Amino acid sequence: MKGKYTIRIYNNKVSYELVLERNITILTGDSGTGKTSVRRLVHDYEQYGKKSGVTIKCSVSCKTILSDEDWEYKLSRISNSIIFIDEGHSFIKSREFAEAISGSDNYFVLITRNSLPQIPYSVKSILSLRKTVRRYNRVYSKTYPLYDYFENFLDKIKLFDMFVVEDSKAGYQLYASIASNQNVKCISAEGKSNIRFRLLENMDQKVLVIADGAAFGPEMNNISKIMEENKDIIWLFLPECFEWLILKSSVITDKNVKQILKKPSSYIDSKEYISWERFFTDLLVSITANTPLQYNKNELNIAYLKPANIKKIIKAIESI
Repeated sequence: MKGKYTIRIYNNKVSYELVLERNITILTGDSGTGKTSVRRLVHDYEQYGKKSGVTIKCSVSCKTILSDEDWEYKLSRISNSIIFIDEGHSFIKSREFAEAISGSDNYFVLITRNSLPQIPYSVKSILSLRKTVRRYNRVYSKTYPLYDYFENFLDKIKLFDMFVVEDSKAGYQLYASIASNQNVKCISAEGKSNIRFRLLENMDQKVLVIADGAAFGPEMNNISKIMEENKDIIWLFLPECFEWLILKSSVITDKNVKQILKKPSSYIDSKEYISWERFFTDLLVSITANTPLQYNKNELNIAYLKPANIKKIIKAIESI
């Protein structure tokens, strides 16, 4: 399943609107904001159709899984649908569930206030209910602002004492090169779950965190709390992933890339890719194979470290 979907769910009391661009979306928010009501309306429509008083407008079917019992079997019987599951079901926190949705041809809306570290969901896929003047209309919007706007990137680098980079391989090598040229320290967190600890160890430093936004969603709750408590000390740069950044830069000139980058959801099949990061990595590897820019995620091709190519990548950062 691929594509972008708008869902409108309503009855005579309330109306919800969601826009899904990826296979995994997290609905969050405080108690009483209507998270569970969304799932309940979907269930009522699924069970009773028009007799429920609920209307769902979406180009694909919307379904629910309401029981911990036999959830794997129930999930296996659903195809090409948007499935709503709330935090009352303990299986959404399990490794088995993460494995089950990897390779699924469905989209998932997971309704929870808790992070799900076993699932690689995007920071841009965390939606919160936005209060409106009219109580009837309720629209979910992105919970976190976009931390990937860095106009005049080289000038901003000088404001930091340190880069903390999620990656320890190709991405780290390029960011470390940029930092070194500006006399800024750069360390690898050795994984996204370690970024919080690296920040807590360096609270006397001004830090730029660089991570793959495509899978950074589970870390955002903790990181945003640290940022709130330490204003103007921590900044985030969260492009989709390092490979996406290279593809966006003019280092790569493949004519199909620009079209893919305009509407990634039209090309990324949930059954094949649980995360957009994996798609962009495969895309970069395939289009650079057997060329001077052949990409290897484990060891960055030195061609990317040429000053002209670094300049192009920085320009891409500034244009996001």
